[in-house]
Amino acid sequence: MTSRSALGLSLIVVVVALGAVVGFQALTGDDSQVRDHATASYLAALPGEAVPSGSVFEVDIVAAPAVAEFSDDLSVEVWAYNGTVPGPELRVALGDTVVVNFENQLPQATSIHWHGIRVPNSMDGVPGVNQAPVEPGESFRYEFVPKDAGTFWFHSHNRGSEQIERGLYGSVVVVDPAEPTYDRDLVWMIDDVLLDGDVVVEDFNDAHETTHNGRWGNVVTLNGRVAPTIDVNPGERVRIRLVNASNARVIAPEFPGLDPIVIAVDGTLVRQPFSGQGFVMAPGNRVDLDITLPDAEQQIVVAEDFNGEGFDIATLNIRGSSADTPTFAAPVNDAIPRSDITSGLGIDHEYSLDYIPDSSGPKWGFNGRTFAETETLSVDAGELVTVRLSNGSQALHPIHLHGQFFQVTAIDGVAVDNGHLRDTVLVYPGENIDLAMAPVDVGTWAVHCHIQEHAEAGMMTLLEVDP
Repeated sequence: MTSRSALGLSLIVVVVALGAVVGFQALTGDDSQVRDHATASYLAALPGEAVPSGSVFEVDIVAAPAVAEFSDDLSVEVWAYNGTVPGPELRVALGDTVVVNFENQLPQATSIHWHGIRVPNSMDGVPGVNQAPVEPGESFRYEFVPKDAGTFWFHSHNRGSEQIERGLYGSVVVVDPAEPTYDRDLVWMIDDVLLDGDVVVEDFNDAHETTHNGRWGNVVTLNGRVAPTIDVNPGERVRIRLVNASNARVIAPEFPGLDPIVIAVDGTLVRQPFSGQGFVMAPGNRVDLDITLPDAEQQIVVAEDFNGEGFDIATLNIRGSSADTPTFAAPVNDAIPRSDITSGLGIDHEYSLDYIPDSSGPKWGFNGRTFAETETLSVDAGELVTVRLSNGSQALHPIHLHGQFFQVTAIDGVAVDNGHLRDTVLVYPGENIDLAMAPVDVGTWAVHCHIQEHAEAGMMTLLEVDP
């Protein structure tokens, strides 16, 4: 398994987990000035409000059983959005009002979570937190205006260990017309599934998987196909929007012979582009790569080997007429602050990521509490919050914070300058992670491990952002 030390600071994938409050350090004097400056910097990094353009993007999405063709000789019964795995790619313009008329034709209740999109709290799709589950035969209308351009995705947020494994996910691309146009703009959704022949293994939340790092499948797909071949032209400049839609698998894609440059992490542009070779992606993570293809016909196999297992993701088949390669500067967000702007400040809240033995089966939680026992953390909108996370367990924990973005500031007490924001991060066993954010989106938001089996075993808590 790839270790963080082998990745370098530019490839850091880290964790946020917010649970019961265990301490608050009051700030006085110069500390208050540092805090005010950091708060203003984070608030300036992203839009505070959505700006509707007046245009409406409306789509019907139906969740129902279907058959997916993972390869020419592998057909699998799945659950799907609009009959395909992944579901439809929703490509909208920044400022569009997105309207999704959702219908549930599954035998279970379900919902849709808009992962990474800062939606109104009532549209976030978490049953029991901000909406009722959509029961079989029922419908729900989602409506929101995305605040941010970028690469996002949507997926079930009810019984995720089963429903995402069966195929309930799709992508959302919010396009900013101010950003440059690439020769190709591709979404690559990477997923895995555990099959017995051509049947999804239905022993969901198996005790071994739950106790360890969740379910890692034996079949890996890109956009619903096993190791597809993708035709491109020599010299093209392409934007590849990678999404890790797996239940639990962590990936680190390699592009041999190419120079993939990271321009966005979890949907938000970076302050300064950096190498994306082997960038570690936990479940839920997205990364946008800027790649200029060689001006010569050849085939390049994109592969990954995070845990020593190794598999091919896709083959780039570079053929045909050479493109006139665009030479524009990569898009950036130079308002992303240096993460050392919080240096010297104390930690407002400290949390542990815990395995909880239980006679009824393995449990996971924050600060020794499962979701059923969780204490909601309340913070004020527009105020800086610093958090320390401690993973004393032997498992990986990618934690997703709904409704907000944050920045990693230190790992095991060593300051780092991560020139990007995140909504989903991975903490390795034994690590301590510091992060900072200034939340602005009001409401009660879920915070949970994105290993679906851990979430089902109680690893979720709540963050309340007060106006």
